[in-house]
Amino acid sequence: MQELLSFWFVASAPRALAWYRRVIAGFESNLAVATTAKNLSKPLFQDYTFQGRIIGFGFRLLRIFFGGILYALIAVVAVVLYLLWLLFPLLCVASLLGSFIAPSIGQQSQTEGVWKP
Repeated sequence: MQELLSFWFVASAPRALAWYRRVIAGFESNLAVATTAKNLSKPLFQDYTFQGRIIGFGFRLLRIFFGGILYALIAVVAVVLYLLWLLFPLLCVASLLGSFIAPSIGQQSQTEGVWKP
């Protein structure tokens, strides 16, 4: 029992964090938010005209903004999934206890209003 609890509550945290890092790395390989942030002041496609600098800065700023929102959503989903993972054993125990307690309560309430000759 101790091994199960150790696996479920202690060993799952590093695994969940590694999973989260892999997911973020996968999105980062497609979105390149960190690279975009590093090159924020550089114009797109080496267009050093005034319009090119303005458009490039705006495009990169929007890309960083929406990428940050996506990363925040991924973080919220990861936290919710991990909390559900941690609560699952407690919900199972509560369900088992409820199944032992509820039938006796349910039987009393079902037979109270029944007419017996």
